[in-house]
Amino acid sequence: MNFPRSMLTPTPTVPAPIEAPVLPWNPTPSDTILVRSYLVHLKLPTELALTIIDYAQYYPIVHSRRDEELKVIASNYKGNSAAALCVVSEPIPAIQDGERIKRKTVKFRLRSHDQGWGGDPGCPGTYNGSYTWFEASILRPSGSAEVTPIPLNLFISPRPTSSSLDRYHVSLVAPPNAPDDPVWHIQRNMCASPQERTHEVEWREGSAFDPSLGSGDGKGFCETLQPGDRIAIWARALYPGWLNCVKEASMEVLLEID
Repeated sequence: MNFPRSMLTPTPTVPAPIEAPVLPWNPTPSDTILVRSYLVHLKLPTELALTIIDYAQYYPIVHSRRDEELKVIASNYKGNSAAALCVVSEPIPAIQDGERIKRKTVKFRLRSHDQGWGGDPGCPGTYNGSYTWFEASILRPSGSAEVTPIPLNLFISPRPTSSSLDRYHVSLVAPPNAPDDPVWHIQRNMCASPQERTHEVEWREGSAFDPSLGSGDGKGFCETLQPGDRIAIWARALYPGWLNCVKEASMEVLLEID
C-alpha cells in the first residue's frame, strides 16, 4: 500500500559531532611538581616517578615560530651589515619556592639560504666563508618599566646592542666568556648555495657540536637563561652582495623541573 508522502515519518537528521581542536598542553613548573607528587603518592619510587616525567617530557615548554619569508640584504644598510629580528619568545616562566630548574634545553630550527653566488675560492658548498648567519640573544627586562612588545622584522645596523633596544625596556645579556659581545652564534648558511636547507641546532648544558656544519656551541647560553628572560633570533648578513633569505625560524625551550 502506498502512503502519501505527507504521512511518512521523516528520518531525523543527526548532526555530526563537533570536535574541539586539540591544543598542546603546556604544563607550568608547578604542574610538573604536582604530577611528580601524585606518582610518589601511588607508592612509586621517586627515581621511577622522575623517569616517567622525563619520558613523557612533562615539562614547561616555550614555543616560538615564524614561517613568513624575510630577506636581509647587507648592502641596504650602513656599513653593509644588517640584523633582522626573526623570532622573539615569550618570557621563561617563573618557578615557585622550593622548585629548581634542573636542566634547560633550547632547540632552534632554521630554513634558509643565501644569495646563491659569490664566495671565496674553495668556500662555495661549505660553511666556510659564509657571511649570512643566525644569532641568538637573551633579552632581559631592564629597570622597573614593563617590557614593550618588540616588533618582528625589526632591522638594526650594524648589529644588535642593548642601546638599540632601550625603547623596549630590555637589555642584551652577554655570554660569560665574551662580555662585550651579547649574542650567541646559532648557524651559518651554506656558502653561495641557492638551495634552501633546514638546520636544527640543540643547546643544553654540556652539549657537543660540530663546527664544520656551521653551527655554534651555545656555550653559557642555557646557564645564563633565567625566568623572565626572552630569547631572540636574529638573521644576519654582512658585506655587499650577501643576502640571507629566511623561510622559517623557530625555537623551543624545555625546562626540566626538579
